[in-house]
Amino acid sequence: TILADPHYVRQIPPVGVRLFGAYFKDPINLENLTTSLNVVLDASMMQRGLRLTNFKTEKNLSLDGSNVRGSIFLMRARIDGSLFMEMGIFDSLDLNDARIGASFEASGSVFNDNLRLHRAEISGKVILTKARLTTLSGWNARLGASLEMRLADIRYGVDLSGATIAGDVRMQDATFGRLDGTACDWTPDRDVKD
Repeated sequence: TILADPHYVRQIPPVGVRLFGAYFKDPINLENLTTSLNVVLDASMMQRGLRLTNFKTEKNLSLDGSNVRGSIFLMRARIDGSLFMEMGIFDSLDLNDARIGASFEASGSVFNDNLRLHRAEISGKVILTKARLTTLSGWNARLGASLEMRLADIRYGVDLSGATIAGDVRMQDATFGRLDGTACDWTPDRDVKD
């Protein structure tokens, strides 16, 4: 409501909206919303996903330190600034056809399911340093700077078929399907509900 209702939008200071430690038990739907503000939902818990398809902001979107159960849909989103998702726990993230004017930063985050960047255009860096990924796919994605995946732990694999990366690909000490005996050190079961 505060981002969509003109009465409230006029009262928001130019720095934007910041909710820290919020709890959302119901799905959050910000599809087709256009704003000129920073939208910050840091250290928050979202029990039933986040829908941001066709979302547009002239500034940044931040989910740093958040836990989002269910899917985050950012398909065709337009973020003129950066997308911040550092040190969080997320299920799936769909950035297909998204446009990010600066960087996508998700260092230290856990992605329990697919992280998709198909046909996404990210003008700056994609930073997944020390992230734990299930799969990363970015078919025909275009990155304007480097892909940083140092010390990342990838359960199943990375597929960047047709992707263009203008800078370096840094994957020093990344691990794939790390096994401890016969079991993965974190469960590869895609059907885990808790």
